Amino acid sequence: MRMRKATSALVGLLLAGIAATPAHAQTIRERQWHLDAMKADEIWKTATGKGVTVAVIDSGVARVSELEGQVLPGKNLATAQEGDERTDYDNHGTTMAALIAGTGKHPSGDGAFGLAPGAKILPIRVPIENDQTNPGWTQAIRYAADSDAKIINISMAADQDDPARIDAVKYALSKGKLIFAGVGNDGETLNDLKYPAATPGVVGVAGIGPDGGATKESEHGPQVDLSAPGVDIYGACLSKTEVCVGHGTSNATALASASAALLWSAHPDWTNNQVLRVLLNTAGKPVDGAGRNDYVGYGVVRPRV
Repeated sequence: MRMRKATSALVGLLLAGIAATPAHAQTIRERQWHLDAMKADEIWKTATGKGVTVAVIDSGVARVSELEGQVLPGKNLATAQEGDERTDYDNHGTTMAALIAGTGKHPSGDGAFGLAPGAKILPIRVPIENDQTNPGWTQAIRYAADSDAKIINISMAADQDDPARIDAVKYALSKGKLIFAGVGNDGETLNDLKYPAATPGVVGVAGIGPDGGATKESEHGPQVDLSAPGVDIYGACLSKTEVCVGHGTSNATALASASAALLWSAHPDWTNNQVLRVLLNTAGKPVDGAGRNDYVGYGVVRPRV
């Protein structure tokens, strides 16, 4: 079984090469259209994610300016790779963490923000390449379940499910966690079920564009529960400039996790079921008038609502 990132592209930017608008050169924050669409500035007056920890099961979370002070000691299960959980061997987990909890603080004064900049990140590094006999994936979910993290972000996808992983998901849910996972980016080709997004109890997240419609790459089907922005997403990353732009359901998953962190921050006594129910009930519904469809699920997350 091959574990794949649920993002299609994550490209480091050379800031000097970015085209400016006619009026002025846009700041990184101005390029973060997804934060404007989700009314982040208004949300932050009420909640920032403070008091909520999000476990990021991924390729590691590197040390970048926007995540300074935001990352807790975690767990390294990718022992075949050099370094530990603070070593991102694939330039993926760092951006997912930054899309959730990036503070915008950068030596240049022009940094990227996460949707829940007050949240903390618990990094859990797992191998991107995995198989049915590798216990790392199950251990990661169980480690997160036993931690203080309320939310588990899995911006990765596998072609097959695993009984041990199914049990780990059940265990995490029994411990009061919420689990978000990307549905995958083969929407134009295979469009098959990916796991753990399709695992019962996991919230499968699809990607949308600025028009509110599902992106072509975002997979669709009964596994889609919610959707979030997943194209031209600017965020902090492991590169010379510490700024990347990416697309895919990885990014959408991180933003869904951040939305849950904002809601839980404002209502710390709520259960995982309460948080999820409110996210589903307040989501921007499919334009066809249905309660849900296979492309955007129950709708686009709207934490401000």
